[in-house]
Amino acid sequence: MEERVISDLAALSGVIASSLISPEGFCLERSSTDHDLTSVMTLFDLKADSKLVTVVGKEATLVANRMDTGHLIIIKCEPSSNLGRIRIAISEASERLSSVL
Repeated sequence: MEERVISDLAALSGVIASSLISPEGFCLERSSTDHDLTSVMTLFDLKADSKLVTVVGKEATLVANRMDTGHLIIIKCEPSSNLGRIRIAISEASERLSSVL
């Protein structure tokens, strides 16, 4: 199921890569081996009370969602992507995965 959810996220318009990261920082599923998104975990060290973090850059935007289990779903997308749609999709993916993690 995890693989399906991550591949569904990667299929969204403008998404470059998506990953599911364990609470310990290990990549459990990812849509691309070209992108290591595990380093995004450090953002949650800075914003411990946040569930959703978005980092906007020149070349890409990162959206990370921390689940109640401590797992992270991380999406790397193009700067011109529809962030509202991506945030909705990442929240829905979190709900789908919460029952199996």
